Amino acid sequence: MSDEWRNMLRRVTLVVFILWLIQRFRRWRTKFVQKLASRSRIIETPHGKIEYVLRGKSNKTILIVHGSPGGCDFWHIYEDLRKEGYTLLCPSRPGYLQTPLQSGRSLTEQAQLIIALLDTLAIAEVAVIAFSGGAPLALHLVEVYPERIKAMIIESGVTHRITIANTPEAWLMSLMRATSIVQRIVYWLTRYIVRAIPSIALWMTFWFTTSHSWHGIWRCMRHIVTHPRQLRLFLHLFDANLPFSHRWAGYANDVEQLEKLPIFAFENMTQPTLILHSLYDMDVPFEHAQTLAHQLPNAQAVFLDGCGHFIWLGQQRQHVLEVRQQFLAAHYSSID
Repeated sequence: MSDEWRNMLRRVTLVVFILWLIQRFRRWRTKFVQKLASRSRIIETPHGKIEYVLRGKSNKTILIVHGSPGGCDFWHIYEDLRKEGYTLLCPSRPGYLQTPLQSGRSLTEQAQLIIALLDTLAIAEVAVIAFSGGAPLALHLVEVYPERIKAMIIESGVTHRITIANTPEAWLMSLMRATSIVQRIVYWLTRYIVRAIPSIALWMTFWFTTSHSWHGIWRCMRHIVTHPRQLRLFLHLFDANLPFSHRWAGYANDVEQLEKLPIFAFENMTQPTLILHSLYDMDVPFEHAQTLAHQLPNAQAVFLDGCGHFIWLGQQRQHVLEVRQQFLAAHYSSID
């Protein structure tokens, strides 16, 4: 076979492979979005549409406020609480997945939307768990609607103004925002690489979110990959950012809102509060937790030396679960 024919065969093979990838990607994306939609509900409230997931049948409901990015599929991270007898309510904040950004850009609008959701579902009161960039909304709910929030848990939470527009994480998110078919295919392939070689994804995750030493990162990675339940949790976390094109509007709005957060009246927030934060959190500095612990009148702070921002991954996961469950048992028991 001549060189000319070999080159032509290579080109044809490459074109066929690319077309196959595009076809597989489109099928995956369609199924993935349909799967998300089938597991959530959308409700019209007086303050706009909101998507949510409701899991459990207990009259003790825990409102989960996801971080930045995130969505209603973040509820998987707290599946253990459903098994403890709680009902989990996890809405997609405005701009994420199927909750339109028009339903609420500011903290005030988002809080009104959440309360409208509770009213529509006839839920009188909740405990709230807020993670990372979702913490300001939880704090605002406690500040403005204290009668609806019985207890609060802040995990790796933002508590005052923070600039993330020029951070490595924001740069990475900007790359994932791209809408071109090529970059979406790359993201799709990354999802499968994560499942085939999770160590790569774990390394990148900890590189951006923990200030641990190389040895510390390695210990965290090794612990997760050798514990199947934790590895599944990490894969759920990864999927809770897919597809990013359906979450970008919310993330961009969060970046803007976090840079102009109001000064919260912490001294007036009397609800029992559990603060969980890692000493090695590079995503949300430790000082955010210190501020909250020093100013809230009824706070219990647990500072961890685990794997960084994602406090429920790694060697200290069991400790985090026990502290969280003990706090809820004391202040919002699922046992009537």
